[in-house]
Amino acid sequence: MPYPERSQDDESDRLKIALSQSDVREAARLLRVFAAAVDDRATRAEDEPMAQWDRAERARIILNSRRLRAKFFSPSMFGEPAWDILLVLYVEQGRQTIGNLTKAIATPLTTTTRWIEYLEKKLLIEREPHPNDKRVVFIKLVEKGRKLLDDYLSGTPWDPEDAGGI
Repeated sequence: MPYPERSQDDESDRLKIALSQSDVREAARLLRVFAAAVDDRATRAEDEPMAQWDRAERARIILNSRRLRAKFFSPSMFGEPAWDILLVLYVEQGRQTIGNLTKAIATPLTTTTRWIEYLEKKLLIEREPHPNDKRVVFIKLVEKGRKLLDDYLSGTPWDPEDAGGI
């Protein structure tokens, strides 16, 4: 889609982008969530920890905004499969199969598997065999990964020494 001509003399010219009703509803919802988060943050004492559901909602917003961004820009411009894996595991608060993770982050199975291996080496996630089906492996976020995401999503200052060189 070619960009519309813009006049340098007329400041009222605006670049127009067509959004679907779904995009508009999601953008409005995100704005409401952001506004509520700003209001909540302003009224909360600085040392009061952010509630788990607030952090999970923030993670959900990040995931949704990344998916929305992929509608407008090539996903290869912003490829961060490891980050997406961590966010999905955090939001879902449970274990996921490799197949479900692959679908959720919209990457090839080989890419997902490679990043799972990396995150496992960093001790952020772990594999768990399916009790009845040896072909299925579950991936879950371990305590270290959850703690780092909790701190990140709550805006808690952290010491790089605590991250273990991640």
